Amino acid sequence: KETPNLKPQIEWLKTKVSMPTEFGVEIKKTVGANGNDIYTPNQVESQNQDNVALTPGAYYLIWLHSHPTEKTYGMFSFGDLRFFRNAYTKTSESRKPEATTIIVCQDPMYPNDPTKINTYAIKIDNFELFDTKVNEIWNNSDYNENTDDEKIEKIHLAQALNYKAS
Repeated sequence: KETPNLKPQIEWLKTKVSMPTEFGVEIKKTVGANGNDIYTPNQVESQNQDNVALTPGAYYLIWLHSHPTEKTYGMFSFGDLRFFRNAYTKTSESRKPEATTIIVCQDPMYPNDPTKINTYAIKIDNFELFDTKVNEIWNNSDYNENTDDEKIEKIHLAQALNYKAS
């Protein structure tokens, strides 16, 4: 079985970490006329500073994005995990074993060294457990807000405080 070569996409995102907005790559898998797997990357620039709009759907199975050094932290945000959970549910069953999300971000131990960039990936082995953990945070009464955007903002603030304290 073919697997996608993610290195060019990761290398491209490494060049974007110092930019003020997120960049992303969504990878679609289709099957060619001869039965071979075709992985098609689509590079996306954010219209928003800290959130790039990537496409979920039956054919999509890998989502990568950068975290801007000045605006975000060097880890997955709750919004990233929630997006992955939601995108995973829309991925076709045959593609779910390959479903992956990846972030590329500045190493927080070396914030001024452009050569120190980290790459982290998540795959889901147990969707029910992952879904439960995402929902525990999303449905926590501490985060009752009027809109989903306000809720995400409040969760991210709590996450940032925990991250800074660690």
